[in-house]
Amino acid sequence: MYSITTQVTFEAAHRLRSAYTEECFKNLHGHSYRVEVEVASTELNSDNMVCDFKKLKEIVRCNIEEKYDHSCILHADDPLVEPIVKYCGKVYVWHENPTAENMARTFYYSIANTPAFKELSCELVRVSVWETEHNMATFQPDRG
Repeated sequence: MYSITTQVTFEAAHRLRSAYTEECFKNLHGHSYRVEVEVASTELNSDNMVCDFKKLKEIVRCNIEEKYDHSCILHADDPLVEPIVKYCGKVYVWHENPTAENMARTFYYSIANTPAFKELSCELVRVSVWETEHNMATFQPDRG
């Protein structure tokens, strides 16, 4: 199996709807996110590659970086949704907590369901979201 990985970064704010830590629950805060996307193939294509890095990077950039950069991601039950939507431009309202784990899963399926990705003829292995320099969450669906 061969694999390649590409990365994008974006800046975004979020607020978690749980009380696991008061700081993340009470305070709207932001991160400099780094997203890694790994794809794989058992065979190399006619150019001896898993796929063209440039094409993969463009898909990831359009589905994640361009969409979420300088945005605010909130849970649908968050009381801040209404005022933030009213006064801010890029707001994404999710029906799940906007944790790094849920971001990784959301980004995985966004990429996997993109027609341009399906044309690459490789398998999406995993998406990892770095919330800080030292903390990363990964989504990789069960293959069994």
